[in-house]
Parts: sequence; C-alpha cells; structure tokens
Amino acid sequence: MLWGMWFVLGVLGTVVVTLLCGVRYIPIDRVGIVEKRFSLRGSLSHGVIARSGEAGFQPDVLRGGIHFLWPIQYAVHRVPLVTIPQGRIGYVFARDGLPLPAAQTLARALPECLFQDAQAFLASSGWKPGIAVE
Repeated sequence: MLWGMWFVLGVLGTVVVTLLCGVRYIPIDRVGIVEKRFSLRGSLSHGVIARSGEAGFQPDVLRGGIHFLWPIQYAVHRVPLVTIPQGRIGYVFARDGLPLPAAQTLARALPECLFQDAQAFLASSGWKPGIAVE
C-alpha cells in the first residue's frame, strides 16, 4: 500500500512539473516567436512560416505576459520588441512571400497594419524584400 501511494505521488509530481515547464513568461519589452517542433501535419514544404499548423515557425507571436504552451512540442524564442518612433520611417524585411518583379526595389504599399499580421500578409500575396512603413 505504501508503494502505491508513492507511485501516485510520483505520477502527480511528474504531471505538475511538466505543466509548470509549459508556462512561458514574455517581458513587456520583448515578443516570443513560437516554433513548433513537430506536428501531425508534417514539416514545411516551402517557405519559412508554417501557416497550416505544420512544424516550424508559427505566424503568430506572443506578446508580453504569461502564456502556456506544451513544453515538448513548442519552443519560444524571446526577441526584443522593435518600435518605430512617430514621424520616423521603418523598413520591414519579409523572409517569406512572393518574389518582387525584376525592375522593382520595394514592395507595394499595404493597407494600414497588414504587415503586422503575418497570416493576412502572406494570404494577400505579401512580397519578400520589404515594405516601407510610415
């Protein structure tokens, strides 16, 4: 009977530790880039962003706060949050999307804030080299 109690406590302790390992804290001045390590849908066949639940970098980022992700399936890379002061111009370099035509240096202007939503950007044929943001 004593061994049964220790076994149950050991299993409960393992479950609690596993769940606590899935808690991720992102500071307010950083964002978390989510990387899915494995998926039943397989890996990416092309591009850099996994838009359909495949393994790879996910299009959504984690903002500051506490988040829960399964510790074995997901890795979170914390990177600095980039802000562009008012009145300044920023250049967003897209690593995924359609290539630009040969004679074009910058991508076309996008509707306001579309570049901040990776899913919408790629779904609307976002172009690779980049866009100017005002």
